[in-house]
Amino acid sequence: MNKLGLYIHIPFCNKICAYCDFPKRVSKNTIKEKYLKYLKKEINLYKDKSFDFRKITSIYIGGGTPTAFEIKLLDELFYELHQMVDFSKIEEFTIEVNPEDLSKELIDLFVSYNINRISIGIQTLDKKLLNKINRSFDYDRFLENYNYLKSRISNINFDVMYAIPGQTLEQLSDTLTSLIKLKPKHFSVYSLILEEKTIFYNEFIKGKLELVDEELELKMVEKIHELLDVDYPQYEVSNYSKDAQSYHNLLYWSNEQYLGIGLSAASYLDDKRYQNTKNLYNYFDDIDNGKFPIEYVEELSLDDTKKHHIIQGFRKVSGINLSVYFNRYQTNIFDDFPLLKEFILKGYFEVVDDNIKIKKEYFYVMDHFIEKLM
Repeated sequence: MNKLGLYIHIPFCNKICAYCDFPKRVSKNTIKEKYLKYLKKEINLYKDKSFDFRKITSIYIGGGTPTAFEIKLLDELFYELHQMVDFSKIEEFTIEVNPEDLSKELIDLFVSYNINRISIGIQTLDKKLLNKINRSFDYDRFLENYNYLKSRISNINFDVMYAIPGQTLEQLSDTLTSLIKLKPKHFSVYSLILEEKTIFYNEFIKGKLELVDEELELKMVEKIHELLDVDYPQYEVSNYSKDAQSYHNLLYWSNEQYLGIGLSAASYLDDKRYQNTKNLYNYFDDIDNGKFPIEYVEELSLDDTKKHHIIQGFRKVSGINLSVYFNRYQTNIFDDFPLLKEFILKGYFEVVDDNIKIKKEYFYVMDHFIEKLM
């Protein structure tokens, strides 16, 4: 069965995190209700162009914070999805949640609509650091709701952040150690990256924020592997799981097709890349005028597609499957990218079980190899 992902972006948050540069906003319920109405209108534009939603094999609802929607709005969105998607083909249905938003009512709603994967944005358990990044939650209350969640939906991911300004190695270790005891199926562990148009960036350029130095960040990466590798082997640059690798995210890393719905959502269909507008009112206006709210289209050549396959594929620890590459493009990967032979001879890459991959000890300089290949 061909793989096809559906991503839906909910750009609302209850508060703005200090590090986040994703399209997001704190809005009144009237705006959220209007946005849902326009999500459905955008979906209908694709239906009118004969896009077959019954071919979807995974759904991912992200943000922002999807659970900034009230339960009645989530219910309405999930109902809409069930009317247009063939759920017998859905391998994975993920929604992102913040720990403070979890409740038994919300969890029961997820279960009733066949959501089978929950991604929880923990980031850190340290109260001072939570305050620094403009987040907060009551851990005991979260734990109660988490235990109920785990009894209903077993496939749970924790998002954890490291290299937060002011974070110590001990704080990161304490967070991971505590979360491992909760036995989720999956961890996504990301380094904080200073992005423009964020609270942290503004503080940094004013000289009010000191970033974690490279030496400490490297020690943090080593600690992450020390704590996770046994029960949560790394399978992608930032992702760790033994038996619950994210089906939907693997679509991206395997250069498969996906449709994005909502503000700023990206799509990859028929060798074209699309990006929706990041301006909410332009999004409304385009749809009112019967137009797709797309602000950017890139038509990829065959060489572009192969390069993207390389860029995404080597993010995976398992690398790129040689047979899949040949069957998709009818060419040999070593003919398309001759430097790969040199990387193998020098001991940077290896071929294992029909996959070419970066050796683990060189994984941290992946970007260097990709740049050379391009």
